[in-house]
Amino acid sequence: MRVLFAEDDEAVGRATASSLTAAGFVVDLVESRDDALHALKSHSYDAAVFDILLPDGSGLEALAEVRRSRLDLPVLLLTALGSVDDRVTGLNTGADDYLVKPFSIDELIARLRALQRRLGTSVAMVLAVENTSFDPTSRMMSVDGEHVPLSRAESIVVERFMRCLGRVVTKEQLAESVYSFNEEYTDNAVEVHVHRVRRKLEGSGAKLSIRTVRGLGYIMVADKTP
Repeated sequence: MRVLFAEDDEAVGRATASSLTAAGFVVDLVESRDDALHALKSHSYDAAVFDILLPDGSGLEALAEVRRSRLDLPVLLLTALGSVDDRVTGLNTGADDYLVKPFSIDELIARLRALQRRLGTSVAMVLAVENTSFDPTSRMMSVDGEHVPLSRAESIVVERFMRCLGRVVTKEQLAESVYSFNEEYTDNAVEVHVHRVRRKLEGSGAKLSIRTVRGLGYIMVADKTP
């Protein structure tokens, strides 16, 4: 799940982004309204978290632009302003949820996942193909009911392939799923993640395989043999 997080307090932003990343999210952290709007034009997100008070404007303005652009994007607002009027303004502008600072990171994670379920998006649904399942919430893969341990990056690769079953996924698409735009990576790093996932699928008896499509990327296919 890729999240855009707009927060001008550097310490809060970095700590929150780090905790979300540890929970399996990919987080693009920005510190201004303009940077948030630019990121929205350049990348696809599953959800956004906007602090209302940003140095070059308001998170409400960024939210209003999202709604004017008709982006079907769940947005949660963060603010130190906890009055009923503030919450009503945010919700009337198009926010899907609202969290008052200081907040618990566990509550933020729970609210982001609840947004996905409540809005009916497929991000929170368990993926199942043949004898293999993957739960996006717990980040767990099971084969024939047995848990297969995955690293954070491996779980993201598995999820991306299972959502794109039978379709080519490029290295660039995998990298965008695994890394935020603040992180540096190489093609070799992506190849290593794919190789490790392949080994775990094969070693666990999963009826899924990842094939290389020369010059294009990779494709996950289901093994229909008994």
